[in-house]
Amino acid sequence: MAKVSRLEVVDDIDHKQLADETVEFGLDGFDYEIDLSSANAEILRADLNRWIEAARPGKRRHRARFVPRGDVRAWARKKGYTVPAAGRLPKELLEAYDKEHQPPTR
Repeated sequence: MAKVSRLEVVDDIDHKQLADETVEFGLDGFDYEIDLSSANAEILRADLNRWIEAARPGKRRHRARFVPRGDVRAWARKKGYTVPAAGRLPKELLEAYDKEHQPPTR
């Protein structure tokens, strides 16, 4: 008998819809990730936009450039890596992505 296992990533807010994307954001020096459906991601961005429009730019943190984790996951799958559907990506995977996507040096 054949078995098929399937991993579904559900929306972290309503736990009903399938998550389409991982949204990353930061607050008070902490970085967060949340898996959301497209609809809930749009709501989050709209809600945050009210606060962002009233804010002023803060000090830049010393961190690597932001790369959407969905982009990294898609790249990794195309390259044949085994990629977790949600959660933290392995350091080695992020390093491989960064190495291949470095901006040209002058």
